[in-house]
Amino acid sequence: MCGILGELNLGEQIDVTAFDECRDAMTHRGPDGFGTEVLNDGRVALGHRRLAIIDLTDDGKQPMCNEDSTVWITFNGEIYNFRKLREELINCGHTFRSHSDTEVLVHGYEQWGIKELLNRINGMFAFAIWDDQSKTLYCARDRFGIKPLYYTHQASHFGFSSEIKGLENQGFTLNKGVISDYFTYGYIPGPATIWNEVHKLDPGYYIEVDSNLKLSKKRYYRLRTGNAIIDEREAVSLFETQFNKSVLSHLESDVPVGIFLSGGYDSTAISTAVLESNRPLASYSIGFEGWNRSEHMDARAISKELGTTHYERVLTDANLGHISQLAYYYDEPYCTTGELPYYQVSNLASKHCKVVLAGDGGDEVLGGYKWHAKLLSEHQNSSPIKRIIHSLFSKLYFSYLVKSYDQKVSYMPPSSNFTLNQFLSKEYQDANYRTTWVYEKANLNKDSLVKNFQLIDFDTFLLEACLTRADRSSMANSLEVRVPFLDHNLVELVLSFNEKVYFKPEVKKFLLNEYLKSRINNQFLELPKRGFSNPLLRIFENKRFKNDVLSGVVRGLGILNPNYFSNMEKFGAKAYWSVVVLEYWLRRWYN
Repeated sequence: MCGILGELNLGEQIDVTAFDECRDAMTHRGPDGFGTEVLNDGRVALGHRRLAIIDLTDDGKQPMCNEDSTVWITFNGEIYNFRKLREELINCGHTFRSHSDTEVLVHGYEQWGIKELLNRINGMFAFAIWDDQSKTLYCARDRFGIKPLYYTHQASHFGFSSEIKGLENQGFTLNKGVISDYFTYGYIPGPATIWNEVHKLDPGYYIEVDSNLKLSKKRYYRLRTGNAIIDEREAVSLFETQFNKSVLSHLESDVPVGIFLSGGYDSTAISTAVLESNRPLASYSIGFEGWNRSEHMDARAISKELGTTHYERVLTDANLGHISQLAYYYDEPYCTTGELPYYQVSNLASKHCKVVLAGDGGDEVLGGYKWHAKLLSEHQNSSPIKRIIHSLFSKLYFSYLVKSYDQKVSYMPPSSNFTLNQFLSKEYQDANYRTTWVYEKANLNKDSLVKNFQLIDFDTFLLEACLTRADRSSMANSLEVRVPFLDHNLVELVLSFNEKVYFKPEVKKFLLNEYLKSRINNQFLELPKRGFSNPLLRIFENKRFKNDVLSGVVRGLGILNPNYFSNMEKFGAKAYWSVVVLEYWLRRWYN
């Protein structure tokens, strides 16, 4: 895991001093080393901050090149099948001077080209390859967006980076059009960002930039689903085999690997798979003092049951103040309920290891969110005429899906007492704004209700809320988080089944339940789902937050309706938290 960046200029040579300052603004992503390579007569630069995990020697340093320096790479992430690909490449005549997965990407590009390379690798990644012979830059992001990649494309300049702070700010301007998105979802949906001139590269895409800065964006992966009806025992067996394979591949490391243990099915199952491979395992959990939803006691009990070496941290209200620090690491306003505890548990784990496994993705893959069952129940209990109409008219059916999802999942759903027109000032209102637009991007089909909601999860909630939180909070502490549930082979296996094979409303995450019930005391299967979150209602008691909001930048810029500041409690804790987060982001980044 690392921080990467690069620039391609059309005319002027790159200012290396300014470039290295951008690189070192991401030292937290890679404190173990750094490198800059200037190419193409000073008009191309690749930079890297290294968190050494595989091949800890200097042979693994980046940027890295092939034997004749015609192919260069800067890479962030892990390739879990790199050893197999390495053997294939050696058999094709390639020679290696390191034991890193990075060099596999270099020679893989030489052998197969960019698209075939992307189709062959299994991992989490964002990388850029400069081909000095064709004078072409390729930037790619993994299938599900586990690793971030931002870019800016202007008349005479192209830049990319793991974080926005790694881009040279050439007069970026505030994107007022995404403020409604932020307050609706709790994040800014890609490919847009808080800056007009900066974009996120979508998962499953790569971009190609030639020497004239002509940019083309190409898709190399789309998650496809099936409808196979197979025996439940066979499905459980197939799932168990692929799940264990995924977990073991995610243990590939030259440094110790731990786990975030939350007390839920996902992290418990991963822990079980690791321990069955006869590896020692340290687990890390977080809790809040005096909060009845705190899960650290559950995690402690499961750790004792499994036999992990367990560490925990119990937070107090004083820790809520750390949200102002997170504005630096997140780069954009982001206000789900999990960023602070995820940051704290990452900080705890970083005292003991460099790599942890986490259960992110388990609910999306297995249909484990409460809204999956609720939405299915609501559909089944709707009138027969309504269901017949939906079966006949795809447009009406898909509209129904996204509106239903919006009601259950949006940070500020339409059913709350929050409305954008009451909340935002007229300057930031959009009379044509639709809260469902982001969910309409998903590649939906008419065959499966629950699976459609899962596909929306993958494109929105998982990508923008969960994976952003995991990357920023962990990398702020120089810690790599790996997510075995998002091995694409495992995802594709589960979603190839008919939903009735793996989704049973009366059994929480059926396939994982079957996996666990023969491995742990069944009392742990009845624990309520919580996840890493924080007690939002207590933030109203924090006087510092209130003072900062009342005298702050949000109010000064006139983003909100002036009436909000005398009626903050009326709009609720979620709205207040989103204002607090935006306030600290503006203080840190807006000039």
